Amino acid sequence: MIKLIASDVDGTLLTSYVDKIKPDVIECIRQLKTQGVLFCAASGRQYANLARTFHEVKDDIAYICENGTLIVKDGSPIFKAELPDDIVFDILKTAGTRPGLKLLISGEHHSYIQDDPDFYDFLTNTVGNDVVRVPDILVKKDAYLKMSLLVEAGVGEIYDREFEWWHQRYGDRVTVVRAGIGWIDVMPQGLNKGSALRRLMALQDAAPDEVMTFGDNYNDEEMLTLTPHSYAMDNAPEPVKAMAAHTCPDVGQILKTLL
Repeated sequence: MIKLIASDVDGTLLTSYVDKIKPDVIECIRQLKTQGVLFCAASGRQYANLARTFHEVKDDIAYICENGTLIVKDGSPIFKAELPDDIVFDILKTAGTRPGLKLLISGEHHSYIQDDPDFYDFLTNTVGNDVVRVPDILVKKDAYLKMSLLVEAGVGEIYDREFEWWHQRYGDRVTVVRAGIGWIDVMPQGLNKGSALRRLMALQDAAPDEVMTFGDNYNDEEMLTLTPHSYAMDNAPEPVKAMAAHTCPDVGQILKTLL
């Protein structure tokens, strides 16, 4: 019996930032709740963004936010982890000054960027984040949970270079993942969607074979390899498909079958 379902959002439930959750998925989430099954949105997005995205069922589901550094259930945080300040500011002073790269800091309450009108417009009006523009990004404003690097030309080889550089510089203090087209995310070491999901599993008393997961990208790996009921989207990269037990074209179809 399935007790817990965790699904990635971008590329899995949504194909673009401007899409909305399909009505049939919302209805499935409602029906699953009546059967005692908890649905969890597992994303690199911030909590405020996810709560708006799932506004029709926002109080009925759990949230794995910021790629696992924040977990929210019943409207309250149940887990939070912060990036060390020295790493945050070091990345800001090095990668943040390079052309073609834009840095976003994810705080517990807001996202933060150096004053950049175009980047702000993209993050607020397209991505849908709560973003604060600050005159000096090196002045701490919040508990910093994650850093995201937007590579305007696409991640490609830059990911390999940044991955190697950050791990050489920070040792085992960070986790670095590709989080979609153009994005690289940096979190505290050992934290990811899978580690957050395990915390929810403990709360729900759910074993791995009582969990179902959906994803489409490399930051979903730990979720997809956690359970025999894992699904990679048909359009996912081949290495991501290999992580999952199954593939599917649409999350809603699988949820309807489960119901």
